[in-house]
Amino acid sequence: MERLDVDRASLVNAVGKFAGVDEFVKSWASTDPEELNRVEAVERGYEKLVNCLVEIADLVEGEAVEQGRAPAPENPGRGRWERLAEAGALSRARAGRLGELGAVRNRLQHGYGGLEPVSGQEIYTGAERLLHEAPATIHDLGNWIEELWP
Repeated sequence: MERLDVDRASLVNAVGKFAGVDEFVKSWASTDPEELNRVEAVERGYEKLVNCLVEIADLVEGEAVEQGRAPAPENPGRGRWERLAEAGALSRARAGRLGELGAVRNRLQHGYGGLEPVSGQEIYTGAERLLHEAPATIHDLGNWIEELWP
């Protein structure tokens, strides 16, 4: 969990360097290297925190599958949040929010062809949402683990 704390603190620090979404969007459109460095710190923090949550979720799901408490996924890379909601580890609402945050991360990190490019507003508001969702997600997954393995 130390990595999660470090990644979350890094994103908190990066987001805190902006007065709000308007300032972030202005910096996003800037060509000033200093402004772009501030923007990139938020982007990197966003990507790292989503990746950390995905890794934790995959470990939890993998352990549940190994113990026979959840079915093996057909495609482990897709639908992890929905599967965890079906298993009772997360609410469907939280799973939906995490899926949305992950989709923004995918567009940011990979720039998939044919998809609309991610916007500065999506990154900033997503980062704020992610900072709220991360601890709640870990709490929910921890509670589920305790229920499965008392």
